[in-house]
Amino acid sequence: MNRNALRTVAVAGVIAATATLASPASANTYMVGTCGSGYTLQEATPTSTASAAATGAGIIFLYYSSATGKNCAILRRDVDFIAAEGMGITLRVDNGQSATDSSTLYRSFAGPVYLPARGHCVSVSAWTRGFWKDSAYLSDTNTGGIAWSHCG
Repeated sequence: MNRNALRTVAVAGVIAATATLASPASANTYMVGTCGSGYTLQEATPTSTASAAATGAGIIFLYYSSATGKNCAILRRDVDFIAAEGMGITLRVDNGQSATDSSTLYRSFAGPVYLPARGHCVSVSAWTRGFWKDSAYLSDTNTGGIAWSHCG
């Protein structure tokens, strides 16, 4: 199995484990950055490159708090991906609000970013720039997102 296929399987396992456990658990991503208590995982999706879907260099986590009506988004990188050139995440609400956390200095995670979104749809976009540990240094940008969804 090639590396991208293995990463796709690994990401699917992360998503399944995260959904099952209600709190994210993964052997493949750094478990840093948290939204705090009261947030429930809504979706987890991997980043990709222009040439390879779902590389898993980063995984986007979207959470929601029914108590506050806020959404929270975090991007965590795969432990085998070196984010040498940074990471970033943007959360958007369909009413025009947006919140971004990005830096060329980030190495493990970006976020959390929060926005009130009760009664609205949200979208998330994210990026990581760097390279895989087991490859020659070949910088690559991985991007991803969650389309307008999770309305309510």
